[in-house]
Amino acid sequence: MGTPAILTNKQQSTHVQETLFNVPNQPQSIAYLPPQEILVGKKKKKKMLTFQTSWFKRFPWLHVSDTNKVLCFHCSKADKLSLLSLTTQNEGTFINTGFVNWKKAIERFEKHETSACHSQAVYQLQQLKKPSVCAQLSEQKLTEQAGFRYSLLQLFSSIRFLARQALPFRGHVEENGNYSQLLTLQAERDDQLKLWLNRTTNFTSHDCQNEMLTLLAHAVVRNIVSTVKAESCQFAVMLDGTQDCAGLEQESICIRFVDASLTVNELFIGLFNPPDTTGKTLSVVVKDVLTRLTLPLEDLRAQTYDGAANMSGKYNGCQAIISNEQPLALFFHCSAHCANLVAQHTAAANQFVSNPLQLVQDLGTLYNRSGKFKKLFSDSAAVLVTDLPDKPLKKTSRIKPLCPTRWLSRVSAVTSVLDQSFEQITTYDHDFPQFPGYSITFKREEAWR
Repeated sequence: MGTPAILTNKQQSTHVQETLFNVPNQPQSIAYLPPQEILVGKKKKKKMLTFQTSWFKRFPWLHVSDTNKVLCFHCSKADKLSLLSLTTQNEGTFINTGFVNWKKAIERFEKHETSACHSQAVYQLQQLKKPSVCAQLSEQKLTEQAGFRYSLLQLFSSIRFLARQALPFRGHVEENGNYSQLLTLQAERDDQLKLWLNRTTNFTSHDCQNEMLTLLAHAVVRNIVSTVKAESCQFAVMLDGTQDCAGLEQESICIRFVDASLTVNELFIGLFNPPDTTGKTLSVVVKDVLTRLTLPLEDLRAQTYDGAANMSGKYNGCQAIISNEQPLALFFHCSAHCANLVAQHTAAANQFVSNPLQLVQDLGTLYNRSGKFKKLFSDSAAVLVTDLPDKPLKKTSRIKPLCPTRWLSRVSAVTSVLDQSFEQITTYDHDFPQFPGYSITFKREEAWR
């Protein structure tokens, strides 16, 4: 480190105070250090000895104080910090007095470098650089927290993957479930996650899984709401209900809006369990959901329900109650429900449509309830291979009954009769056995048309 050749006392003091607790002060010019006069030879000739700058490289702990004294940097600093109070063999020359005997400089420097005072000073200063016990414990705690945070994020990633793929989390045995096996697979390549899973408290219980799923669901809903507010502002609400396997009424709510690219979006918000299904209760559910989503009712421009009285009633229906509070929220009868109702009534009014559909329903019900009919159906298809070799045999598939609520869902049931080998089987002369409640006999002249 270089300093000016000659420094005033004030400059030297400021410079030393700035560098004392970092590195030794070792100026390139030491002309201001006092020389030593000695007598040489028999004639006692005078000779002037001075400090050599080359000693800085050989003894890097040498330090020039603000009073132009050569001291030991480590010993002087340790003494100022009261770190040498337990040392009995302190060398005052290198601590505060200053060394000026240049004739025996190298000898004294080497002796001091191996002294107990110097070793103790160096050791104490090294300990100061290390953090305190409390700091070390805090640092260890922060490291543990970072590892725990990383492992917790891995749990969230696994749950998000299973939820995104609509996979079940748990099996009949907890250890064989998808969630547990996925974490085990990840732990094979991740030591931090492996340590976390071996802990007693690892947040993989059923309650923790459900809570994480709830947090992810809330994040998705918040993202939907932010998109609606940022790109559309105005929106429509869609409500429909059904009963679950436990017989509880579940109302599904969707938000419909147009984004910045003029694309229509219909996004599912959630399922809600109302105490009853009156129009007033359903309107309260809709308004409560919008309030929770911070979507103002003033921005509602449309509402879509089915044709039930509690939904579309002119006076006490859900749409009427909401329209009274927000006249701009126009009501639209769901087009899917309308199409289903039209198709159902049209089919019921025409016997050429209703009779074949009823036959498909009876065949599907019989096929599902009777194992004998399934085998007979397969055997009849196999007989065609030998009896009707000139006619290509289509692959037979399961006969499906009609869906009682959705018209479009009946396409697969009718297709299973029309497009498979059932047409060929029914044209083959075979009397099906009579089952309780069913009387079906197919002949060639009764072939499916």
